[in-house]
Amino acid sequence: MDKLENSRKKNLKPLYFVIGIMLLIAIWEIIYLSTTHNTFPEFFTSLYEMIKLMGKAEAWIALGYTFFRLVVSLAVSILLGTTFGLIASYFPPLESILKPLIYIITCFPTASLIFVLIIYTKITSYLLVFIITFPIMYKAVLGGGKIILKKYKDPISTEGRYSLSNLIRVVLPLSLPYIFIGMAQSIGLGFKVEIMGEVFMTSWHFIGIGKLINEAYINLEMLELFGLTFFAILTIVILDTIIYFIKRWLFNKYGTEPVKVFSLK
Repeated sequence: MDKLENSRKKNLKPLYFVIGIMLLIAIWEIIYLSTTHNTFPEFFTSLYEMIKLMGKAEAWIALGYTFFRLVVSLAVSILLGTTFGLIASYFPPLESILKPLIYIITCFPTASLIFVLIIYTKITSYLLVFIITFPIMYKAVLGGGKIILKKYKDPISTEGRYSLSNLIRVVLPLSLPYIFIGMAQSIGLGFKVEIMGEVFMTSWHFIGIGKLINEAYINLEMLELFGLTFFAILTIVILDTIIYFIKRWLFNKYGTEPVKVFSLK
């Protein structure tokens, strides 16, 4: 009976998903009918505008620049987050020292951070993605390292609790699933933050999806703005789908335990 019930629920999930999409479109259309059509275009018109934009080289070049900045920022975030996360899990005093800094970075309002970075640096979007994703990588690796040290306490103690050899040869390889989990959690958020940062870029030679969205807003090209927004959403959906399967694969292969990435503890 339970198997039949579970099978029925599983078969109904696609239907519920379709209903959810229809509800989203219905809400969009209600907003469209309730506002000035010049400021909020119709759903399918926006969708068609996205398809038109996908046929233009300019949109793909902008997306390429956005991804390039995302990859560079994430590479630094992954390297430093993994390094400090592993060391902090191995040496608890370092975790206590870094805890206030990591928590403040996590809680710092993104909008305020953007304005501060614009004033003091010319690589705002790079630093923005790094600052937002670094705590996620750090927390994921830190949590994973703690789990590993607890699970393999006796073998590690045999070689010496604070042996550098244990850190490199035992903890680091066993932490790889948690590093990948941190990466999976960082990519989608990093892409959204990158676009947000690009919207504030005013330099004429700056290229990116966020910059195109900002230009469409300035020129009151609302249909193009929504088309670009749909393009960004489609990209994020594809990334999130890939990330979902990566997370499922990691769980099935390694049975990785969940780790907190946003809490103070």
